[in-house]
Amino acid sequence: MRERGGGRIVNQTSRGAFPESGLYGISKLALVGITTTLAKRSGRDNITGQTIHVDGGWIMRS
Repeated sequence: MRERGGGRIVNQTSRGAFPESGLYGISKLALVGITTTLAKRSGRDNITGQTIHVDGGWIMRS
């Protein structure tokens, strides 16, 4: 992506991205953290990261 001048990374998670959802929720929460860190570290290279949380018709972005 750096060689191309930037890009977009989009990950999808769900309402399960909460620790009280057990191991599934913790893994989804980790995906949110990884995406956020990636966006912060790669933003200067015009690479953005976004997580879309799908919850029964609702879409939240982080």
